[in-house]
Amino acid sequence: MKASERAAANLFLDGEEPSNHDCYEEYVRGFDEVPVLDDAVAIPPRRVAPPSFVRGERRTVRKEERPDGYALREAAQAAIERLYGEYLAPKPVNAKRKKPRAPKSAPRKRRGKSRAVG
Repeated sequence: MKASERAAANLFLDGEEPSNHDCYEEYVRGFDEVPVLDDAVAIPPRRVAPPSFVRGERRTVRKEERPDGYALREAAQAAIERLYGEYLAPKPVNAKRKKPRAPKSAPRKRRGKSRAVG
């Protein structure tokens, strides 16, 4: 088979270039524009300015509501009393188990005339 016949039939031997090699080169060139990991690493991170208190971008601790010490102690004491009450409570009684069901009996065989199939 001649080279021109193989090219017409899209059959190529090793070392021969196909006729659509230019289309393939253009296709591969398109990947040059796609960013890869190396490109992403080379891009420096964005500079972000620290938040400004004046513009209200971050809350100030000075204006934050502080918890009341007396209320915290009362809440902790109430939680301890509740947990201790649960500890002193009697154990819950387990519910009575139901008796297991008897296994179903095997289906009964019919006696008498047999039915003809057909």
